[in-house]
Amino acid sequence: MATQKIYAGSALRETRARAALTQRRFAEKLGVSLPYLSQMENNHRPISAGVLLRLAQEFGVDLTTLAAGDAERMVIDMQEALADPLFDAAPPLADLRLAATNAPVLARAFLDLYRAHREGQERLAALDRLLVNAAAEAPTRLFQLLHLVALERQSDLLEATLDLARFRSPTARQIARLGMANYFAGAALMPYRAFMAAAQAERHDLERLSHLFDASLEQVAHRLSTLQRPGAKGVPFFFVRVDQAGTITKRHSATRLQFARFGGACPLWNVHQAFEQPGRFLRQLAETPDGVRYLLLARDVSKHAGAFNAPVRRFAIGLGVEVAHAGGLVYADGLDLTKPRAYQPIGISCRICPRPDCHQRSVPPIDRPLRIPADRDGPLPYEIT
Repeated sequence: MATQKIYAGSALRETRARAALTQRRFAEKLGVSLPYLSQMENNHRPISAGVLLRLAQEFGVDLTTLAAGDAERMVIDMQEALADPLFDAAPPLADLRLAATNAPVLARAFLDLYRAHREGQERLAALDRLLVNAAAEAPTRLFQLLHLVALERQSDLLEATLDLARFRSPTARQIARLGMANYFAGAALMPYRAFMAAAQAERHDLERLSHLFDASLEQVAHRLSTLQRPGAKGVPFFFVRVDQAGTITKRHSATRLQFARFGGACPLWNVHQAFEQPGRFLRQLAETPDGVRYLLLARDVSKHAGAFNAPVRRFAIGLGVEVAHAGGLVYADGLDLTKPRAYQPIGISCRICPRPDCHQRSVPPIDRPLRIPADRDGPLPYEIT
């Protein structure tokens, strides 16, 4: 039965290099002449049984790693890669075997490079099948593309972060994944330090920031409410988006003000008046029941569907900052922030607002007793006691 000849010149060279031996000293330890060692290292001769034994005894070489199986698999992998139409013609099989045995590091590097090329082609193919709403405005399209980049290129990070949350349902996890991908898109569109520096330089002028970062007013307003990185905090804002029925559809707060999760926003906020005056920034000085005073900013935002008969989605965005930080906003110019009567009393939601004399109250507070007088004549049929 014929024995298998083993050519492992590169393994011999690597072993000699790890032992820091000259070729002559290495030949002495293997019990062979210098020319014989040179021929084995250049794959002109197979490794003899005696050399294999000394490699195991003297240098602890695992003889199974010297088998031709790895080289043969590498040859097969190179044949498969070189069959790609990217290459004009594949090299002869003998050349591939020489590369696998004499230069395995170079062969692996070639296979790694080809694998990276294939993965890149697959990602490009996925993008070629991507459909983007041509009617959407440019900032929206760019945001959507960055959202997909997060899902495609940062999926491992997203999933590892979601694992820490231990959601109780797959639906909750999916919603959180979308939210994190949206945050990635916003951060990529408006990088943290560059955006914060521009916001400070422009005194938080939403229109200027929108032009500088090719973002929409809503995207800029939302991003401003997230600049609270430890050690590099910006002005603390709250951000809200409401529809025409007053329902809050987006919310985020870096201030003491927290939005109610149920019911609409306070009807006295200027965010509701933005629908009546489209295209304008509305300013309001307001005070919440806890005595905190705010500068509020509101603006309508319409989302056109791109056709005459298509419906227009209308929202209003609200941005607020405590008066202590209002000096850093261009929108505070010309307002008397020291006059107490300039501040409109507002609440969070009628269900939790303690103000007893609000003329816009829609429902009674859930934590206060009521009295229903028989001779009551006013905007409300009850008194809050």
